[in-house]
Amino acid sequence: MASLASRLLLRSASNAAASWRAFSTKGPVPPPAFDPTSPVMRTRTEWTGGLTFTGVDGNGKKVDLSVNGEGVSPMQVVLIGLAGCAAVDVVTIFEKQRKTLSGLVVHVDGQRAKEGARPLQTIHLTFKGKGSFTQKELEFAVQLASEKYCGVYATLEPTVALSWQALVE
Repeated sequence: MASLASRLLLRSASNAAASWRAFSTKGPVPPPAFDPTSPVMRTRTEWTGGLTFTGVDGNGKKVDLSVNGEGVSPMQVVLIGLAGCAAVDVVTIFEKQRKTLSGLVVHVDGQRAKEGARPLQTIHLTFKGKGSFTQKELEFAVQLASEKYCGVYATLEPTVALSWQALVE
């Protein structure tokens, strides 16, 4: 059985390269080799005391995070990010189709595993749209947005059971 130290993320000061160990006893794990032709997203999360943190994106926008109700929980941020990503794509699709969208709300329900790291297992999105379009047109836009264009959906899809519904209000 691996020691606690070998299971935790450690920074080794024993060499100038400052090797990293990542939750295993397999040895140093180098940083990933990013594609130099593609932009790299960068964020920073700062501990602000207790169980609260401030997340800062590359443009300096902030979100307060916590698990005790003082901010948005990290798992809720995942759900909000999924809804925002898909919603942006729905709006863009309707703009390209010259459809009038006067309102869009996305409700997200997510359920986590009961044990371990408690990853998200199931997520359901409900899109409620207002405007001059049919139910079928909204469903088509939501399907394209969710299943083809939304990067967050694509990231979660291999490990999470994702479903959606679209309702015209």
